[in-house]
Amino acid sequence: MQILRDGNGVPLPASQQDFSQVQINGFEPQIELIRPASELGVFRAI
Repeated sequence: MQILRDGNGVPLPASQQDFSQVQINGFEPQIELIRPASELGVFRAI
């Protein structure tokens, strides 16, 4: 992972990082659990 830095070598805040261009090697997304949305608390009141 490469972090953008300012002219003094200080890492820029996350809001100024371009995460669409960041490549993180070694991580793969993994789905742990799939549940119906009706089981989520937010949707119970609907």
